[in-house]
Amino acid sequence: MSEKVTLVIKPLEPLMLRSSGEFDIETKGPASYAKTLLIPRPSTIAGMLASLLYKGVVKENWIDEVKENMKPINEICGPLLVKENYAYVPLRIGGVFTLIKAPLDKLSESIRDEIYDIIKFYKDEDKEKIDYNKIDTEMSELTREDLSSVVFIQPRLGIGLDKDKKVTKEGMLYIANYVSIDAEIHVILTGDKNEIKMALDGKIAFLGGEGRIVKLSILDKETFNCSKITNNGILLSPLPVNEANKFIGELGIIGMGFDIRNKKRKEIVKAVLEGSIVMSANPITKYNVLGYGSQITLNLG
Repeated sequence: MSEKVTLVIKPLEPLMLRSSGEFDIETKGPASYAKTLLIPRPSTIAGMLASLLYKGVVKENWIDEVKENMKPINEICGPLLVKENYAYVPLRIGGVFTLIKAPLDKLSESIRDEIYDIIKFYKDEDKEKIDYNKIDTEMSELTREDLSSVVFIQPRLGIGLDKDKKVTKEGMLYIANYVSIDAEIHVILTGDKNEIKMALDGKIAFLGGEGRIVKLSILDKETFNCSKITNNGILLSPLPVNEANKFIGELGIIGMGFDIRNKKRKEIVKAVLEGSIVMSANPITKYNVLGYGSQITLNLG
């Protein structure tokens, strides 16, 4: 029987959740740079789960291969940062990315109430009745909130090493920004609850680039209502689309990760990015099972 549980991921050290940037000196020149995202994307979580639950299945299509190798999990939804019964939900408005703090037990209502005026400002065509000062103040308050107690970027400077000769590589200077997450990462899993718990509860795993360590645990309940319905929701993960008709936030290009077995990058797709609020879009649904397009429904009416 297929049931829903919550996977809790607790980072035990700073993570590298790769965004743009290359360490390859031939690509970027002598000063290379890599930066991290603040929250992991579904391909990173799905890759971790598939490696832990690996069945040895090889498929021509990488999505089918991941789906088979992460059984007894049938579907992923999330992620969401949680600390002390509060959720930290991504938000993109006016080209700015931030996190909204809201009570976990009243998540949808709290977020909707906090940003309703801003959403109405972007949706409403009758701009003459809008109080611009009020909207500006609300947006400033959202983006000014100190989030360093939950997520903190750690920049590091290094030099590439030739391990055979035990010397530094000429000109190989790199900068890497890691993220320290002092919170839990909650992900809703659908599948065989008993098998999932037996396979993952209490396990130590590697998440993201450079094999950074996290601890996993399984809760028998859903800690939040995670949806894949593309209508009036705030995205927890990017939504791959053929086109996006109406949304507040940012449309970008994302990569689906790296195919280690075949030693090549997976496809890149157009997507409405996490933190955006989607009213209408034509989604690419084949990535949903891995967690893409996850959202909190806001019931905007």
